[in-house]
Amino acid sequence: MKLLAPALIAAALALTGCNKDQKAAHTNTNMGAMNTKCPISGGPVSANAGTVSYKGQAVGFCCDGCVGKFDKMSDADKAAKMAGVK
Repeated sequence: MKLLAPALIAAALALTGCNKDQKAAHTNTNMGAMNTKCPISGGPVSANAGTVSYKGQAVGFCCDGCVGKFDKMSDADKAAKMAGVK
């Protein structure tokens, strides 16, 4: 029973999206994405995370959690996030 709470906390943290260790471990940006920084977190784009087509170009992310967050955004919010990404 004492192990249940830490296990649940660890699972919740794992499902929340990005973390510093994950972003730092993946810095390969040579995968066809138009950007080198994640539009959600600002971290480096990861070769292990998915991409999303946005205005005809592939957008890369640091982790799959950020892909999901981007997908749920309105078009106006996506445009604002992409305006500051290179």
